[in-house]
Amino acid sequence: MLLEVQVHALLKAYLREHRDIDWPHHLTIARLVARGLRIGRSSLIQTGTEVERYSLSYLIPALLTTENILLVVPEAWQVKLLEQDIPHLQNWLKEHQSEVELSQSKLMITSFPNWLSDRLNHLGHFPDSLPTVIIQAEDLETWSRQQLTLDLTPQDWLEQLQQANSQQHNITTVKVKITQNLYQHPPNPYGCYALDESIQIELESLWDNLGSLGLLSPVMERFWRQWQQGEQIFWASLQRETGQFHLFLAPHSVAGYLSQIWTRQPVVIMGQFIDKQITATLGLEDILQLNFAPDAQRELIQLYSPARFPFPNTPEFQFALYREINKLITNQGLVILVDDLPLKGQLAAILASEYGSRVQVETQDLPTNGILISGWEFWCEQAEPFWSPELLIMVTLPLPSLEHPVVASRVNYYKQKRQDWFRGYLLPTALNKMQKAIVPLRNSQGTLVILDNRVNYRSYGDDIIKALEPCARINNLS
Repeated sequence: MLLEVQVHALLKAYLREHRDIDWPHHLTIARLVARGLRIGRSSLIQTGTEVERYSLSYLIPALLTTENILLVVPEAWQVKLLEQDIPHLQNWLKEHQSEVELSQSKLMITSFPNWLSDRLNHLGHFPDSLPTVIIQAEDLETWSRQQLTLDLTPQDWLEQLQQANSQQHNITTVKVKITQNLYQHPPNPYGCYALDESIQIELESLWDNLGSLGLLSPVMERFWRQWQQGEQIFWASLQRETGQFHLFLAPHSVAGYLSQIWTRQPVVIMGQFIDKQITATLGLEDILQLNFAPDAQRELIQLYSPARFPFPNTPEFQFALYREINKLITNQGLVILVDDLPLKGQLAAILASEYGSRVQVETQDLPTNGILISGWEFWCEQAEPFWSPELLIMVTLPLPSLEHPVVASRVNYYKQKRQDWFRGYLLPTALNKMQKAIVPLRNSQGTLVILDNRVNYRSYGDDIIKALEPCARINNLS
């Protein structure tokens, strides 16, 4: 019996017994995953929903196939998979299909950083040709860049000084200049800074000199080698209390690193929402891509964005914001997403003075009618949605700030390539965050409020609305 047929029959029986599982795409996606595993064809699947909801679609095929399978999932999910989901499904399958030999040893689980490190460094922990299912495709570029980022620590500088005694004066001089240059930058919310070009030239000269003398430490040599490859993002962080700093180096594009590893095994890559540029971004070639959208009946949300609202960069915005939020607050739970730290603090203080303990900042311990004030990262990066509010307010669009040195460097990279840096980088990044943010809202079929009027008056507003579909625009909340 073909794996797809077996998966379809057993999953259908499972869903018949568990009628609380109402996601409509389980059977279709499970057959696609099963076929991909059986014939070794790589595929990229947009599920349109959260990991917790679509996990059956890859777990059932992975448990039924006779091949060894590798699941690449975030560490936050691994304990639940190993201790709850997989044992539960194994027991159910044993009861309902006695002919299938199920063995957890056939199913290996690791995180994406561990898997990528093994692939790039040829560590041999996971054999080539091992069918692999990778979860959260929308985060693969970020995770890959993090894995490829080099961090030059204070301890690395100390080891370099010990290895090159004859060059201690030159090394110390450059370190002092770096520190002085970093202190010239005012503190920012990101805690990281770009170094002046003159300092970068001095660093290049130092590394070149130490390299010619054979005195570069292994860490410094690796940093210098990657620097010489070009097209790198370079930035620094500073602990102002101690004067210690870290230097970071990461590639602008991860496609070249990833393209060499996709052909070593068949992969099924799954994610909530997949940007149309993802195949180029991740170096994926000749891959079957399938897109499933949120269910238009069960996951429809309402969208309200007042047309006559001040723009975020105007003096009138903050007063209008407080007034509008007060109008929107009812006895139901709501979430307010705001990344601006001073504004977040002011908003929390003002609302707490009126609504008391209902108002909480970035916590999962909430009353049912709680008012959660949160940054985008806290809300979006939870391992699973901990709350399905009736109302979600986005104060501004989550476009990356050009004040962040990493963002500024990536924008310059796009400009040098004569590419559209806004639609190629800033906008897709914002859409990814917005799509993640509204997943819990779809569970309650709640209302999304966007108080950033650029969604109504900028040319990219239509792209934002399209990315939030299925949604029904409304003119008021009365």
